[in-house]
Amino acid sequence: MVHRGLHPRRAQAELRRLPARERLPQLRHENTVYNGYEVPTFAEVLALRSRLP
Repeated sequence: MVHRGLHPRRAQAELRRLPARERLPQLRHENTVYNGYEVPTFAEVLALRSRLP
């Protein structure tokens, strides 16, 4: 079977280089404070959750 999509590791590496950015800053100016943040992976979110009380 030939997989025609992106390799999961490659896709993750490419997505890690893309910072978060508000798409419509004219409508949601308050969200622009998050511009430049790295978007966490699902595994990182689960790890953070496990450290919370």
